[in-house]
Formats: sequence, structure tokens, C-alpha cells
Amino acid sequence: LVMVICMMPVMAFAGTAPAYSDIAGEKCEASVELLTELGVVDGYTDGTFKPAKVVTRAEMAKLIVTALGLNPTTGSTSFKDMAAAQWAIPSVGYAESLGIINGYGNGKFGPNDKVTYDQAITMIVRALGYTTDCNEMQGTWPAVFVQKANELGLLKDVSTTGSSGANRGDIAIMLANALHVQMVYADKDGTTIGKTDADGKTAVTMYSTLVKGAGMYYGVVDAADTANA
Repeated sequence: LVMVICMMPVMAFAGTAPAYSDIAGEKCEASVELLTELGVVDGYTDGTFKPAKVVTRAEMAKLIVTALGLNPTTGSTSFKDMAAAQWAIPSVGYAESLGIINGYGNGKFGPNDKVTYDQAITMIVRALGYTTDCNEMQGTWPAVFVQKANELGLLKDVSTTGSSGANRGDIAIMLANALHVQMVYADKDGTTIGKTDADGKTAVTMYSTLVKGAGMYYGVVDAADTANA
């Protein structure tokens, strides 16, 4: 039995992706252009993307929520140190409600602190549904999340993990790598279950939420299928 993954429909963008002046030839180029077309990331008014610029924790929350196809404009958060990043409160609050982000304790989130690679990896893995509600995610942080990210292919073309600040280029690569990964949830027993559409066959992904009607169809290839291949 062969598991077939078939993308449908093929994405066709109108026009061409913005050509940022500072990503040509960079490893993040394709990821940045794809995420720009999907409306997840954008550049600066001077036509640059600044791939080496470190992302803040508030910016990371916004990126995650946007990659999930959400655009909250109102809301609140339990964190008490958001005065310097009020623009991010709706996104931070939403990410908090989904269990994607945690603070430092004592009501602090540190919105303008750099987001480390380990923190960014954790947020993306949680956004896909792999939270500590899943039995398989019970382990030492950040190792359990980095391991899952490797397993899911999120770190392809990203060589850095750890406590250094994650830059815009690498964040774009990780988010692009996550687009077609099937999202999951934990059932009442903590078993990880893949999310599907109502048909029970089409996997729910970040991509399918951003591009309505796109998805990943899982099916079994039988002898007749292989004979006609």
C-alpha cells in the first residue's frame, strides 16, 4: 500500500512575487517570496526584507497567527508588560489562547525581547498542534520541540538552534517548511490525531487555511492505479 500525497489545486499566483533588493541568492529567497504572496510576511518601505534582522517575540506571535490565516484586530492578553507593543496585543492574546506562547512568569511576556531559535521553533510546532496536551510532547524543553521540528522537516535549510536571536530569513524558511505539514490535535487520551476536512481525507494545513480549497489528499493506490500510472 502506498500513501499518496497530492496537492490540489496547484497554486497559481497572480503576478510575480515582490523582488526584495536584499534576498537575491539568499537561502531564504524562495520562502520569503512565497510567504509574501500568501500575505504572511512583508518587507520595508525601502524595498528590503532585512533577512538578517532578529525577530522580536511580539513579531513572532504576529507571524504565527497570520500563518494560521488569522488577523485579529481586537482582543486582550493576560500579560502585563505589553505597553511598549500594544499593536501586538490582539495577536499575542490569540496565540496565548491557543497555547502557542507562554510568558516568563509573573505576567511577563517580553514582547520586545529577541525571540530565540528555540522559542520560535516551539511556537511553530505548537501552532501545528503539537502542544504538551499530546503525550508525545511530554519531555524536556526545548529538546522535545526541536526534535519534533526536525522530524517534521521544519529545520530544513536552517542550521541554527539554541538561545541566539532568530533572524527574519530563518523564520521565513521555518514557516514555509511548515506550510504543508498536516496539523494535529490531542484527543482526550493525549493521542495525536491528524486534522482533516469534513471528508476525512483532506489534511488541514497552514497552506489550506491561507489558500481556501487547497489541501493534501491522502489515499491508497491500488493495482489499477499503478497500472495506469
